Amino acid sequence: MGQLASKLDFLKLRRFCGGGNKAASTNTTNTSDEEGFRIVGGRKFHDPNTIKYPYPVDDEESDRLHLQHFWTRYIWQSNFSAPIENLLNYHEPTILDIGYPNANIVGLDITVQQPTQIKPSNFTFVKANVLDGLPFDDNTFDYVFQRYMIGGYPKEKWPFVINELVRVLKPEIAAMGKRGTDSETSKKLKIYLENQGELENITKEVRACYHGERANTPGIGKA
Repeated sequence: MGQLASKLDFLKLRRFCGGGNKAASTNTTNTSDEEGFRIVGGRKFHDPNTIKYPYPVDDEESDRLHLQHFWTRYIWQSNFSAPIENLLNYHEPTILDIGYPNANIVGLDITVQQPTQIKPSNFTFVKANVLDGLPFDDNTFDYVFQRYMIGGYPKEKWPFVINELVRVLKPEIAAMGKRGTDSETSKKLKIYLENQGELENITKEVRACYHGERANTPGIGKA
């Protein structure tokens, strides 16, 4: 099953990247309220005076994130690396995915632009800004997952973000997954987690990956 999933992910990567073909756009919902956004170079961004997130909010960015997901899953041979198979398989967990068929998954983002055609039935979307505090009670989620948010938070806000993620996490039974790419902040993530004070068994795992001609995915730089 793992080998089949790996081949499918690689084929999806080739479809998105190879041959100079433009990535097939994913249909998304879009905000009707343009207040709080600005257009730069023909693309829509959050107003930096209100939200510091630096990436665009449009279908092209949705395609990039879709590609990034396939690429990451191909590298890791999984959707996550935390040791939570038993948690996912043996009861109905509640999962918070920031930015398994039997899980109730809540996705959170600062924009309402989200895929519609590929939305799983067990997925609920919440529009919120983590920097304003998560809109959930303490001990709500069995698993909290966050990825590719290095550029999403100011450096000084990371301790607050970590505290919020831990606050909504149920004690003792859950794991937390984080990965990043920025050379400075990513090196500090383990320290942030250790300094939080309530987490145990913090593990850092690293995978090497190749792209471009060597990996036969010359367009992966789009991710």
